[in-house]
Amino acid sequence: MSKPFRELQLLADYTGGILAAGNWVRPAPNTIGGELDSNERAEIVMLEIIPPINVLGAPEDVRIQLRLDGEVDEKMYFYGHRDLLTFAPKLSMKNEVVHALGKPLYNVGTGLQGAVDGRCPKYNRTLSFDCYTAGGITVAASWRVKAWGIRYAADSFGTVFGGLQIGGTDVLTDKATRRNVTINKPMVAVTPDTWDQLPGGLKQAVPKISNYIRVAANANATTPNLPYEFRFKDVVNVATEEEDLRWEYALSGQILYLKGLGIRTTPASNLAQLFVDVGGDERPKNRWTTTEFNNPRIFGHLGAYMGLAEHRAIPLLDDPILVAGENVGIKAVDNGVACAANSLFVAVSGVHFDLT
Repeated sequence: MSKPFRELQLLADYTGGILAAGNWVRPAPNTIGGELDSNERAEIVMLEIIPPINVLGAPEDVRIQLRLDGEVDEKMYFYGHRDLLTFAPKLSMKNEVVHALGKPLYNVGTGLQGAVDGRCPKYNRTLSFDCYTAGGITVAASWRVKAWGIRYAADSFGTVFGGLQIGGTDVLTDKATRRNVTINKPMVAVTPDTWDQLPGGLKQAVPKISNYIRVAANANATTPNLPYEFRFKDVVNVATEEEDLRWEYALSGQILYLKGLGIRTTPASNLAQLFVDVGGDERPKNRWTTTEFNNPRIFGHLGAYMGLAEHRAIPLLDDPILVAGENVGIKAVDNGVACAANSLFVAVSGVHFDLT
């Protein structure tokens, strides 16, 4: 019998329980299948979340981050609430289109594009989840978090990767503005010893290339007809720093290639428009119309929107927006009637480059 060098498999599987409002749960990796053997390495390709539902059939709140080798991946913060779920089980996703966290490293091309594509979160020994609930979870075993990915035997690296080196120099382009930024990622050989120093790993040298995922809620009611910015600093328009969707990158050495953007109300509210404020310029110029039943940027559960028991991943932009060297924020506008606090949700996805 031949032993596989690599294969897609379930890397961790956590069944959650009752959790009081305002609390975290951090399961031990060895209790959820999240430990590797000492001669193995792994990368996460996709997630599946079964959301918590109470005894009345109503969704309950949970928010999740990945913990890789004991450290939190701070670039990813997402909801497990049914209505806001972008990582639903594959069979529940519309047309089975899932939000992939990159390509497995054995399947990427050369140069910087290969490094960007190969940004799946990587770990050497342990994987777990940090789960928080603001509103409480009342039913035991009513929710579940799964991570799927590739597990590699360390002694198979030569066969699988064939001496692959990841890195290179290339240009990130904002096609709408024809703005370019050059990124140079020094070459790193793919070996068991460098695994967490590769794109998606938490021990990378700069520039660090990572997935970026955020879901944010409006902590305050909107002011009728005025743009509401999902900003934590100064105005506290979101409840936590993890939900901050204003990127003050004028002098920060940070770059975000914004690839996906979604917005929705839960329950249905008075949302009218969405746009990205790029250094004072609105993208798109005429803003997106995002009313309840005319929202091309809807994400999450589609039941209230289309009468479908399906979920939609964060909608991709036609062309990525380059966030670099300026201050950029996500803003929404109501229809003249305020959206109540915690009824308006925005989700973003992209690739983050840390040059510091």
